[in-house]
Amino acid sequence: MTHRFAKISVWFRVWIAAFVCFLLLLGCSPSYEGIPEPVVSNLKTMQYGGAWLHAIRAYQQEEDTLKLKSLYFLLEHMDSHYTLSRNPQTGEVHVEWDTETLHPDDVIPHVDQITEVVRTPLQRGEIDFGIYLEYILPYRIAWEPVTPWLARAREQYAWVADSTTSGFSIENMVTICSMVNDDMAEGFRFGTPPFNACMASWEQLLEDKTGDCYTMTQLVAYPLRALGLPVSVDFISTWGDANGGGHAWNALITGSEERVPFMGCEKNPPDYDPFLIETEERRPPIIFRKIFSSNPQSLPYHSRIQEGDPAPGYLLDDNMIDVTDQYLKTATVRLAANQLRESNQLVYLSTFSNGNWEPVFWPEQTGAEFVFKKMTTGLLYLPVLYHEPGQADPVGSPFILNENGAMTSLIPDKAQTVDINIRYTQSKAMDELDVFSRGLEGEEFAAAMADVQHDRVRSTPEPIGWHLYYWDEGHDWKHTAMQTYEDGELIFENIPSGALYRLLPEGQTAWNDRPFTYEDDKQTWW
Repeated sequence: MTHRFAKISVWFRVWIAAFVCFLLLLGCSPSYEGIPEPVVSNLKTMQYGGAWLHAIRAYQQEEDTLKLKSLYFLLEHMDSHYTLSRNPQTGEVHVEWDTETLHPDDVIPHVDQITEVVRTPLQRGEIDFGIYLEYILPYRIAWEPVTPWLARAREQYAWVADSTTSGFSIENMVTICSMVNDDMAEGFRFGTPPFNACMASWEQLLEDKTGDCYTMTQLVAYPLRALGLPVSVDFISTWGDANGGGHAWNALITGSEERVPFMGCEKNPPDYDPFLIETEERRPPIIFRKIFSSNPQSLPYHSRIQEGDPAPGYLLDDNMIDVTDQYLKTATVRLAANQLRESNQLVYLSTFSNGNWEPVFWPEQTGAEFVFKKMTTGLLYLPVLYHEPGQADPVGSPFILNENGAMTSLIPDKAQTVDINIRYTQSKAMDELDVFSRGLEGEEFAAAMADVQHDRVRSTPEPIGWHLYYWDEGHDWKHTAMQTYEDGELIFENIPSGALYRLLPEGQTAWNDRPFTYEDDKQTWW
């Protein structure tokens, strides 16, 4: 009997111990009660999830709704952000995800400061809360190291901060933008940047003050956001009717569909046109805006990409939105799916740039159609399949998206020929860009630009051999003939009409040519 009682006693003690351990473990498990599910999902995977939970509880105890909602927004979208760095010896790029590296000590001081900057204008309704979340609150803009830039920017521009006491009217924000922009432009040198501006901290950019348009937009965006102004970085990957690289500029966000563009370190609002060269304009097919939240309509979320289709790296950013229709006239392009591909691979629209067809946007597929929304009108496009950089296979005919939204396919008519008289080798817009590339200044620059504008000096053919090509239905450039420019004329006879043409000089594979169409004895450049 004693033996049996002893066995029961031991079992009871073990059970009690196990039950107590279970209660202790239950008590140690974090409680996410009252926290939005998207935030909880990230907290559970973050390196310092417990510390972030403690920071949330501290804001809840303060009963500061603005700080709490701000922190929720950052935590919900933190899993799409990271710092990029490049090894200078090997060129290898290293990625550090914010969810794995950032501690509340890196972000909470930022939230504390920026909420106090915007609290009053938010209460007065001068700044929209959604705009504040995307274009004022974030602790980073791109892929730069996270630093305490806000405090330094507030200190450096304390003399401007006094101007915000009169309120955040559009007029006042434009004035503040101009004050900071003029100051930041002092000592800035346009040239090859020593590092990628999107991977450099504001402190690094400020120390060097040398770079391109991306450097300029980043430099100005930080202090303006620190002053409580909603400022974005808008950018393009390529032009639709001119060669060259991409471009970026700033915009003061004054409404969900309203903005005032300006060029950091160069041109103040509201007197900046991002497409104007001198008197001519160039247009991009798509314009993106950098945001902090993750955009579910972005390319990384497309079902074909998630299933493994290759994609251009410059389109694989889920922290950007399409704002083309805020700047330019756009139209929807609809293409029959069964005429464009034989596989399930994603089809892109591309534009011709620097000698190649560059994919610029992806479609929605609805039934038997590919639907490309908000494409800039007045440009040349070609549907392609993307494989790798510089390699895109055409899957249809090139077409012009006319100003009225109609599509004009460029299919060579070999039965109806035309004589093509070449007067210029490129558009006036490209001629103006060439003047800029010559590094002229002052009166010399003005005179050279005036010569172009008044057609006194244009890109007339040199007295050498020239080759004419047209885009064939076989999805490639087909050579027609070689002619020499003599006695002021360069004429190619009996060429298929209605096609897209390309002109190259003898002995060169020029990358800076532009395609053109020919109608009514006139070249139209695309």
